Amino acid sequence: MNNKKFTKLILTTISFCSLFLNSCVKENCQGFPKENLIYIPYQIDDTLIFENGSDTITFRIVDSGITEPYTIKTSFPATTNEECHYYAFFKSSKENTYGYTIEDGYHDHHRVTFSINDHQDVYEMLNTNTYSNAQELGSVTINGINYDNVYLMEKDTNIHKAGIIKILKAPYQGIIQFIDHSNGFTWNRIN
Repeated sequence: MNNKKFTKLILTTISFCSLFLNSCVKENCQGFPKENLIYIPYQIDDTLIFENGSDTITFRIVDSGITEPYTIKTSFPATTNEECHYYAFFKSSKENTYGYTIEDGYHDHHRVTFSINDHQDVYEMLNTNTYSNAQELGSVTINGINYDNVYLMEKDTNIHKAGIIKILKAPYQGIIQFIDHSNGFTWNRIN
């Protein structure tokens, strides 16, 4: 192949690639919807204190992340923001006595996941109207404090013999109670 043909081939290829890459559709992604932070209302350095009647454990929020609005390029226009992904999460320090770590998050398309992981237990709320492994309890009183719009997230104890089997969450509070099946402790939030 002579130099003229090779140069023409290179220029044609570069032009085609440039045209193809610039013809992509730009889509604006909203980032994480701030109104969904009501069930994960933590900030870095927040302290969460739980008690079980005879012992107290403390967690400090040490890490977080949240998707900000961004723009992506797609080959075809997306009509439902299907190419956009968002998340918000908060992670605590490890509690040394029992080895718990709380990671509470809201990930992609109205699916909430959170875990208290000594045993990597994960619970999901599929969206703000339909819940998986969850039940709306309404108002709940724990240690004399009334919480409204509480959700119970529960594991099947026939399948899960150890670990966290129940978690209660309340808006603007986050996790207010969890039950560890391996030691029988019910931990109630006291702050």
